[in-house]
Amino acid sequence: MVTQAPKRSAVAAAIAFGMEAVQVIDPDVALAELEAMLPGLESPSVIPLAHAGMIAIHAVVGADEVWGLLPRLKGAGASGILVLPIEKLIA
Repeated sequence: MVTQAPKRSAVAAAIAFGMEAVQVIDPDVALAELEAMLPGLESPSVIPLAHAGMIAIHAVVGADEVWGLLPRLKGAGASGILVLPIEKLIA
């Protein structure tokens, strides 16, 4: 059985231009604060890690916002911050 992804608006595809992927490792106690900083397209991906209480957060942010966002992420306790360019985004 094939499941179809939910339909997204054309706006989501349009804003992907000039975006970066940000991946953050953080204790899950700061999740709400980090989610507010990293809203992603609709919501960030939050992935539990092997070490108890640790999470990885993946989000899409504007390329022009990344460098201003890094000190705020570090201030909230984030570490292992990985910034990747998005070559293609299918929304």
